[in-house]
Amino acid sequence: MAATAVRSPGGLLAPTLPNFDPTYDPFGKLKKPNGDIEKAKQLLKEAGVKEGTKLTYAYSNTPRGQAQQVIIKDALGKIGFDVQAKEIDRASFYEQVGKLDNPYDIYMTGWGQDWPSASTVITPVYDGELIQDGASNYSHINDKQVNDLIKKALTQEPEEAAKTWEQAHKRIVEEINPAAPVYYSKQIQLYGSNIGGAKYSTESSYIDINDLYLKQP
Repeated sequence: MAATAVRSPGGLLAPTLPNFDPTYDPFGKLKKPNGDIEKAKQLLKEAGVKEGTKLTYAYSNTPRGQAQQVIIKDALGKIGFDVQAKEIDRASFYEQVGKLDNPYDIYMTGWGQDWPSASTVITPVYDGELIQDGASNYSHINDKQVNDLIKKALTQEPEEAAKTWEQAHKRIVEEINPAAPVYYSKQIQLYGSNIGGAKYSTESSYIDINDLYLKQP
């Protein structure tokens, strides 16, 4: 199995989910994929953030995490932040950032849907009623409107629920912005010539193991 990172335009949902819109770009990332330093500085000034403000960025001590912290530290430094990178052992990374009183300002986390529904992303990662130590709401977002939309979508039929999930998604991204979408992982899965029945599962996002078999020699 091989994996590559693909730039995410502006949403928090992956292309394998229903109703994915590749043109959704609330932050203008498609037009300016390398960012807009001057616009960022302007927004920080409007928000009253002083140049030289310190941020603690926690990262997992993996090759990917180490490479990411260099890029993030450089990017945030260009708009005036003093970024202090804090390395965390990969074995305890999610345990550490999953604590409500963790001492970190920003950190990189990832999530993958369990089956093709936005419910398996928005509910576990952005439902304010699930906030607790060790939970997957790593940004600690607790917005009543989002919480209500989640409850509503979970009681609806798939077609209607899809519209409600879209409402919740846009509310999270455009009005609350608790997380910056950076990239999604794209995996290439291989199987041998003597393997039969290999097909992509629309439920697990992997090869469906239920129909696999070995061909007769």
